[in-house]
Amino acid sequence: MGRTPLLHVVRRTFTTPSNYVKTGNLTSSATTTHFGFENIAEDEKQSKVHTVFANVADKYDLLNDAMSVGVHRLWKNYFVNSAPLLPNSRCLDVAGGTGDIAFRLMERDPNGIRDITVFDINQTMLDVGMNRAKEEKSLNLNKLKWICGNAEALPFEDNSFDLYTIAFGIRNCTHIDKVCVMFF
Repeated sequence: MGRTPLLHVVRRTFTTPSNYVKTGNLTSSATTTHFGFENIAEDEKQSKVHTVFANVADKYDLLNDAMSVGVHRLWKNYFVNSAPLLPNSRCLDVAGGTGDIAFRLMERDPNGIRDITVFDINQTMLDVGMNRAKEEKSLNLNKLKWICGNAEALPFEDNSFDLYTIAFGIRNCTHIDKVCVMFF
């Protein structure tokens, strides 16, 4: 019996070419991607995702608890406890939103982590995370950085971090293949 892998790679098409996307009565040639249970034009996804998370940011953590009956906390704990932290680690938490993974990493080894950058495309989610961090007295705020940007185009030099994490947020990225190129 081997260890259970942290990540299972499954072949799945997230972005599919389509000859036609219907928008109202108009039909145009475009490439589509998933958004929930529907296919939409790729160029619409980022703004739709942004709108959803801007609207729920202040209730996001409560919604996760309600929708998963708290199980998301167990998943996140497993994820963080399986992460290969090195002494004096620099960590990048992509699609880090309200900071759940970053906070857990810091709690796991508060003295061993040099810093954690929480990176998200939605400033409203980052603002909620920054406020949560200020309320959590056990966190060293000097070790947390908050940067707004797109996971498909990270603004960091190669080898800037010892650990790259992306959890549930990967499903909200338009081009998951581009996101994966960023960390391999």
